[in-house]
Formats: sequence, C-alpha cells, structure tokens
Amino acid sequence: MKKRKAAANMPAQRLRERHRKQIIAACAAAALILTAAVLIFVKILPGRDSAQSGQEQQSEGFPYSINANLVRDMQMLGPDVLLLTDESVTVLDSSGREVSRIPHTYKRPAMDLRAGRLIVYDRGGRKLRIQNRKKILLEKELEADIITCAVGRSGNFAVATRADNAASLLTVYDKNVNEVFKWRSSKDYIMDIALSDDGKYAAAVVTGSAAGKLYSKAYVFDLSKEKPLAELEYPDTTLFDASFSGKSTVLVTGDTLRGAIENRTKKAEPVSFGTNELRCFSASEDGLSALILSEYGSMNANDLVVYDEEGQEKFRQSFGQEVRWVSCDGSNTAVLLAGSVQAFDAKGRQIGHFAVRSDALRVLVSGRNTYVLSMGELDRLSTRDRTLDE
Repeated sequence: MKKRKAAANMPAQRLRERHRKQIIAACAAAALILTAAVLIFVKILPGRDSAQSGQEQQSEGFPYSINANLVRDMQMLGPDVLLLTDESVTVLDSSGREVSRIPHTYKRPAMDLRAGRLIVYDRGGRKLRIQNRKKILLEKELEADIITCAVGRSGNFAVATRADNAASLLTVYDKNVNEVFKWRSSKDYIMDIALSDDGKYAAAVVTGSAAGKLYSKAYVFDLSKEKPLAELEYPDTTLFDASFSGKSTVLVTGDTLRGAIENRTKKAEPVSFGTNELRCFSASEDGLSALILSEYGSMNANDLVVYDEEGQEKFRQSFGQEVRWVSCDGSNTAVLLAGSVQAFDAKGRQIGHFAVRSDALRVLVSGRNTYVLSMGELDRLSTRDRTLDE
C-alpha cells in the first residue's frame, strides 16, 4: 500500500513536464554518472529530540499560522497533521498544537510515510533520515544522488539512486538497516518505488525512450530473489506512481492511464484517460485513489474519478470549474475548488460543501476533519455538512 506524495497532486502539465525533464536529464546524464561505486555511510543516532526552527511562524491552535510558500507536502500521521516545509518537519495534533518541529537542511525535501514512521530525504541530494512524530531514529548519507525513497509498514525502507554504469539503482534495507536487495536499471530511469506491507516485495516504475518515443515499465520483485517476478511494458505513457494494494495487487498510474498488476505478475487491461488530461492525483494508505481528469485539457471541465484498492472505479463526479487539489483518506474524498471544498463519501454521495478562502492552495481530508492550507494559515473544518443530510 501507499503513502502520498505532493508531487503527484499538481496540474498535469507541470507534472508531465517535470517527469519528462527528469527522463531527458537522466538520459543525458548517462555519461556523467558518478564513477565511484555506491558506498553508503550509515549513522544510527540515539533518539534526537525535536528542535525549533526560528524561521517559521508559530501558533497554538487552528487556524495555524504558516507560510504556505514553504510547504512541500502535507499528510496525516495517524491523528496528527504532518507538514514538510523547506525548513522542517512539523507535526500538529488535532487541536493545532505543535507536537514537534524538527529542522532539516535539504534543498529539495520530500517524504514518504507508513505506520507512524516517515522517511524524509533530499531529492537530488544524498541525505535522508527516518523519524517518528517526535524524534529522528536514524540518518544516512549516500555517495549517490537520491531519486526517490519509500518506507514500509514492516520497518524496512527502499532508496532509488543514480548509479555507476547504470541509469538508476534500487536498494532495500531491513529494519536493522541491513542491505537485503539491490537491482540496477541499466538504461531506464526509476520514477517511483513501493514496498509491500509484509516487507517481502517491492515494485518500481521506470521510464525511458527508444526511437524518439517514451515508454514505461513496471517491475515487481520478490526480495528473496535476484530476478524480477514481473517486467511489464506500458508504451506511450509516463508512469509516475506505484503502490501495493490488497494482498497481491500492484497499482500503477501514469499521465495517460491507470493500471493494475494482479497476483504481482499479471497485467490487467489498463484504463486509458483517452482525450482527458490528468490534473491531480491522490492515494490513501488504504488503497483508495482519486484522480482529477480535465476534458480536453480544459481547466473548467473536470471529472473526479475514485478507484478502490483493486483499481476498480467506485464513482465519478463532474465539476464545471477549476479544481485546485484533491485528497482521499480511504473513506472520504475532498475536492478543493476556487473558494469552496466539496466532500464525498466512499459511495460518491456528497457529505460536505463549505466555503474557504479564495487563496486556498491545498486540502487534506481525514475522517471528520478536513484541513485547508491557504497563503498564511492552515485551518481545520468539519468534513460533513449536516444540512446535506436533511
């Protein structure tokens, strides 16, 4: 199952441009890849208490004052709100009180979380750390640039990096930070990685080019074996997300399709977006995922499509206006529009519709609470509008 990434929840044009630039850069950098083998320096620290960063605003309770321009990701860590900014990882409890604020010095911070732990890393840099809501558990510095990372429910974690004599390298570590698996992608660039809940499997989606055309592949690995269980090609698309769902399903999402791999090996027929353009994407740890598709790329004609943990469509809803953000938590889905948020339950019934600030940028739904990030603050609202029940 899966985490969620901020990078996946952005206008599709920016998303596609970013991934295509990464692919082009990866191909062009083949001759410039580090000549040294990947050597990893591991430093396991005793639990470090949280520290305060004086550059971010502080407040007690909602609305919580924060510079939204610094926020890179916003997710739920159990009942708490987790804010990754350019300066720190900040955890707020359900009342808006700061539980912790742990600074970092990463230039391009990103994170993944699972089961109360998160991995925070410097995308394009060489440092990462694993922490819980209050303290750092370990830090690592690598001798290769980080592409992406994933943390597993069983305590393991995975890192995709640049590599010597290959386009990219996937390395998996167990909960004791022992290297248990390594796989080199000779010519394709790793876009995303995922770990199964039982810690026995990994998945990766890669993208490359041949004869001037882009293609993607999805790999599924048994961590006890050298060769992949599955290598499946998805032509003419850019896969950017992979996740484990249910007992043996792997879900993949690209800029033009949504796919499922059954029993870790069998490619189901992908669902094409057709003439629609992917604008926003969100996935919950429980396997629910929500996509915003714009008709012919129009900003004012959008469809919300929600899929279950097996990749089957649950419901869809149309909007005749711009959609800025989408969030799902396994039961509910919230859609941020210009000046309002609409919330839907798992059956597609509207359960909330409330006004928000016109400069609202992100929405995050978690059960009965919905959090809205605007330019100067993070506010908490009720997900359900009881008047809609009447």
